[in-house]
Amino acid sequence: MVKFMKSVRTDLSLTLLFSLFLVFPESIAQNAGNTPEIREKYAGYSVINEFKGREVNIEMNSEGIPSTGILSYNTLYVLTDNAQAFAESKEYFTAKASLESFRAYSRIPDGKKYKDLVVKNFTKSTEINDGLFYDDTYVYTYNFPSVAKGSRLVTESEIRYDDPFYPIMFNFGGSIPYDSSMLKITIPENVKLSFHLFGNDTALVKFSKTTKGKRTTYLWSTSGLPAYSGDEYSPGFQYYTPHIIVHIAGYQSNGEYKRAMETIGDLYAWNYDNISKLSIRPSPEIRQLTDSLIKNCTMPVDKARIIFRWVQKNIKYIAIEDGDNGFVPREAALVLQRRYGDCKDKSSLLKAMLLSAGLEANLAWIGTRDLPYLYSVYPSMANDDHMICVWWDEQDKPVFLDGTSRYHSLGYPPAFIQGKECMVEKGPGDFRLVEVPVIDAGSNTITDTIRIIQEAGKLTGHAVSRINGELKAHYIGRFETSDPDKYKEMIPGLYEFASNKFQATGVQVSDLNLVDQPLTITFDFELPDYATSYNDAVYINMNVERLFREIILKPGRNTPLETELCYSHTLVCILDIPAGMKVTAIPDKASFNHPKFGYHTQYSRIQNQVILTTEITVNFLTITGVEVDEFRNMLTSLNKAYLKSIVLNKI
Repeated sequence: MVKFMKSVRTDLSLTLLFSLFLVFPESIAQNAGNTPEIREKYAGYSVINEFKGREVNIEMNSEGIPSTGILSYNTLYVLTDNAQAFAESKEYFTAKASLESFRAYSRIPDGKKYKDLVVKNFTKSTEINDGLFYDDTYVYTYNFPSVAKGSRLVTESEIRYDDPFYPIMFNFGGSIPYDSSMLKITIPENVKLSFHLFGNDTALVKFSKTTKGKRTTYLWSTSGLPAYSGDEYSPGFQYYTPHIIVHIAGYQSNGEYKRAMETIGDLYAWNYDNISKLSIRPSPEIRQLTDSLIKNCTMPVDKARIIFRWVQKNIKYIAIEDGDNGFVPREAALVLQRRYGDCKDKSSLLKAMLLSAGLEANLAWIGTRDLPYLYSVYPSMANDDHMICVWWDEQDKPVFLDGTSRYHSLGYPPAFIQGKECMVEKGPGDFRLVEVPVIDAGSNTITDTIRIIQEAGKLTGHAVSRINGELKAHYIGRFETSDPDKYKEMIPGLYEFASNKFQATGVQVSDLNLVDQPLTITFDFELPDYATSYNDAVYINMNVERLFREIILKPGRNTPLETELCYSHTLVCILDIPAGMKVTAIPDKASFNHPKFGYHTQYSRIQNQVILTTEITVNFLTITGVEVDEFRNMLTSLNKAYLKSIVLNKI
């Protein structure tokens, strides 16, 4: 079914922390005088982020490179008696930066003042996310002591890094209300910044820029931001939470201006440097394998399809993203030898094999749909978290090959990159920016033909499903990793039948290796106690399958609605009229039409059968605002149609 991240403080740290106190004295006051006001202001919330501050100080190091020091200070204010759930916490850091200090403590009310109880035990670990292009983060897990109503949970940290290309990212809000937020960046006169605001309510972010002597300070601040909590089927929080990305655009060093991350060309230069050392000639082993695979092929598309399928099936996805491995693909020969790799490694091998076959291919950086960013809007390292290979067909059109997608056919890019820009390398200083197409609903289809009969108070049936496109890849993945003897247990999770008493038997699935043909699933089923009788009439609801019946969209929703992919679902339900019965009532047809979604349902009678045809189309990836309200209206109309029954009477 589709479904809609030195324990000793330096003098600089103390200076920066003191400046945070000066900017927002009320937010980190040492007494509890503002407690009633805050509780009244945020009535109904268990916890708020009272103050989130980050002060960034950029200086030139001894090598003439910008060195960035970042002090972060965060205070959660607990407003509920049942507060123990907030004790456990995590703090994430990147290995790109040196952690100078980290401290966490509970600030507990003590009369008119507070006392601080410092966290003493931390557990350091890593959390692997297979979807990430770059993941060298590590996490400290710990528990705040004596968490209770009125306590403040405080964290302080300082990091430093000497990489002028690395971005500064700051969220002004989050899933709970933020009373005050502040980002302050101070730079010397020989450093230039670029920045961009993202998310909702960016107009609420106040900005100022002041220069004193040879240093300039940029200040962004907010107050009283609401909670930006994602509703069901919302995209990633970056789509709606107000936040900023800041880069060092360039800097003057030894009389020369050096570009860092100012233009899209700068971003490409940085990306290309990470692949520039890869071998440009396929190894003998790659040439031998490729030749054996395509020896009977004459058409380029057939060569590309066979190579793509071989990498999908034979190179296991394993991500090892420490250090530079998060950015630099491994040599194709090594990936072939090991038989495993991450997205970059699989793309490296795909490119080498396609080149060996005489085809044109390139590597490409891309952001998955988890990220809202576009290269054409703001160039940043934060734009991408994935790598693919692009094959250029005979018409010089890009075909996007994602080696991590095990079951997708050639020409069907996975849904998680559809609609996204990708940056395709074409050599030093030369690239193409192209958009991955969104596969429309007509190419991702499910047609369920279900024949039912009502006998002795029990409804039985036979179902045949034909599945194409992205949906097929999803189903193949589920079945290939399951025991055929367990198939019948999977069916209720793949279909939205009207009753939880549904039972499937005799499940048969077509050849899972035929990825370029529709997938077919057949099974028999029973729906006990499904029909309703009253006097001489029998009421049968032919909507045995009911998509979206459990989706609830809250009124006033302020976050986008996201679907996994565009698709079309057709249900043809055929009822064999029982002997001795006749049809006395058939529901009217119903529909809802919108350019991006809709449904149509219609009943017809042919000889001794009643046929219900229901077509549901979702032809969008993300909608916002009024369109979300219209989609909610469609759900209301569809659920009313689901309640309609036909009526049978004895002859």
